Amino acid sequence: MRSDHHYYPASFKAAVALAALRQEQPLEELAARFSVTLDQVREWSATLEQHAGAAFTQPTRSPEAGEDLLDSSEMAKTIAENSTQGFAMMDRRGYCIYANKAWLDMTGYSAEEIASQPLHDLVHHHHPDGRPYPMEDCPIDRALPENFDVRAHEDLFFRKDGSTFDVACAASPIFRNGEPAYTIIEIRDVTEQKRQARELLSNERRAVQLAEAAEQRQRQLDAVLDATPVGIGVVDTRGRIILVNRANRELWGLNLPMVETVEQYAHYQGWWADGQARHGQPLQPHDWALARALEGESVDNDIVEIAPFDRPATRKTIALSARPIHDEHGAIRGAVVAQVDITLQKQAELALRQADRNKDDFIAILAHELRNPLAPIRAAVDLFRMFEPGNPVLKRATEAMARQVTHITRLVDDLLDVARISRGKIELRCAPCDIVRVVTQTAEDYRDPVQANGVDLRIAVANAPLWVHGDGARLAQIVGNLLHNAAKFTHQGNRITVHVGEQAGPDGPQAVVEVEDDGAGMAPELVETLFLPFIQAAQGLDRSSGGLGLGLALVKGLTELHGGTVSAHSAGPGLGARFTVRLPIRAAAARPGGAGGVHGRLDALRIVAIDDNQDALEMLSLLFSASGHTVSTAYDGAAGLELIRQARPDVVVCDIGLPGKMSGYDVACAVRGAPELSDTVLIALSGYGQDSDRRQSAAAGFDAHLVKPVSYPELEEEVGKALLELGRALVRGADLRA
Repeated sequence: MRSDHHYYPASFKAAVALAALRQEQPLEELAARFSVTLDQVREWSATLEQHAGAAFTQPTRSPEAGEDLLDSSEMAKTIAENSTQGFAMMDRRGYCIYANKAWLDMTGYSAEEIASQPLHDLVHHHHPDGRPYPMEDCPIDRALPENFDVRAHEDLFFRKDGSTFDVACAASPIFRNGEPAYTIIEIRDVTEQKRQARELLSNERRAVQLAEAAEQRQRQLDAVLDATPVGIGVVDTRGRIILVNRANRELWGLNLPMVETVEQYAHYQGWWADGQARHGQPLQPHDWALARALEGESVDNDIVEIAPFDRPATRKTIALSARPIHDEHGAIRGAVVAQVDITLQKQAELALRQADRNKDDFIAILAHELRNPLAPIRAAVDLFRMFEPGNPVLKRATEAMARQVTHITRLVDDLLDVARISRGKIELRCAPCDIVRVVTQTAEDYRDPVQANGVDLRIAVANAPLWVHGDGARLAQIVGNLLHNAAKFTHQGNRITVHVGEQAGPDGPQAVVEVEDDGAGMAPELVETLFLPFIQAAQGLDRSSGGLGLGLALVKGLTELHGGTVSAHSAGPGLGARFTVRLPIRAAAARPGGAGGVHGRLDALRIVAIDDNQDALEMLSLLFSASGHTVSTAYDGAAGLELIRQARPDVVVCDIGLPGKMSGYDVACAVRGAPELSDTVLIALSGYGQDSDRRQSAAAGFDAHLVKPVSYPELEEEVGKALLELGRALVRGADLRA
């Protein structure tokens, strides 16, 4: 550092003093910057401040006078004029007698204008709030008469054009010969600084408001999350749990571990419960919905059985959905999972399924129990017809019995078919099938009973075959049920019309079958539920139309199994109805060949009949005997098998459900296991008629499976077909009709 006695030029001293007066940096730093002492900085700045007023009013003297330039008025004026701060000097009256360039630039006045009237009236005449500012209240104007310094005073100054700017100002009185002479005023434009301060304050307040709002939203979110019955969990990118709500804690237990990584999801016990191939298998850490969401997967409705941490022996079934959480750039920053306890729902579903199975089992048993008593009645009807009773009353009674047996049999079959369709257990034997031929034959079968009621039946079909891929028997059942339904709601003088044609469909050509009538019609609201099981149009107390409301439900189920649709339309009660079935047309195919029926009479056969229903067995024995066959009977499987071994029959007609240890299946297996009985025809005659029953019969060795009640001509036809397949020439005049 330089010695305090070192010579410094006046310009150097002025620069240091001016820098000190600007207060741009602490005096210690300023001294270090100019390599002078702190006392020198203070001395030079005080000298400049004290003598500035005198310098501006004294006549300029030549530098050659030998004085220090720091004390010359010329140097002081030069410094003031080049300062970026505003300097002004005001006399005792308050008039400006000097203002530097910075001051004039800030206020917009010229030197002449600034001196034309009291300075206060030009730049400081009103408070910031707009109130007039009396001169006697102004600290700058009071500094000289009251002899005090004004330091770091902030105020609002006015420009010539009326605009305002914020200033930081200082004022010092100057005395001559002990009398107040001048006031030195320094101003600095702090408008930008004040704006920034206000903006900073506003930002701080806004930040506080935002923080308070965020806290409020967080409290609201916490309340919402705790109120929702859905378990919510949020994890970060590593899989660390960062948020769970009340429902989640109740779902998993209060001892929920706060895991840090996906690998630690192994602490959670869960098993798949979605009914798929993985059902019952434990979930691995990366199987959980949250782990998969962190990989970018959107998970919907995972069904999982869990063991809560506080009650691991109590299992719960939950449905989970999860989504990844992305930032503004699309990067995954975490994941969220929603979990719903569906334990009660699953238990209810299981109970409903069990109830549905119980219902189907009951229907199957009911059908079996109804068919068993129908079998001897059907056989009795066939016996009456076989002997052609001469009494017309007896003949009419026989035909009435036949119709009612057929009606009850149809109801039982419909009931079973609806149950099979609802459980997806009905099987179609599909092949190329001409729907024109199926509809025509079925309609002709219904012509006599329809016309017997005075109803006109008309058939309008395409001239060429329309081939569909379907089960001919089931297609005939569809058409038959529609005709049966139309017949129930038409009366004497009405008409039923059957149309078959081809139309373009959304996925190709369609075969369209329409059954239309001009009978009772229906209300529009009934059309919506018409194809549901057990739904019927309103009937009177006599229920003259009868039925269980299953026929149209069967039509819908069977049509959809064939890939088709069915619809109904009615303009209203009394205006008839139209039912339309649409089936996809397949490529034309050659008419399939088939065995058709056996035509001719059977030679006398040795027959063993086995059934635990005494009436049914007796009627069956009477029918076979009346046709010239030799019949032996047994009431259980063991006795029947012994009888078969003794009699060596041509044909065995056997019930499936038999008392004792041997069922009909056991009898068939035993017969097929005896080489000496290899050419014996086995016919199952049972009240059980589901597809699974037929498969089991075939596996046991039966040649045919007939469902009670069966007409005698049907039974003879099946026996004849089986004999022909075995190559037995036991049918007189037999032929196979293609």
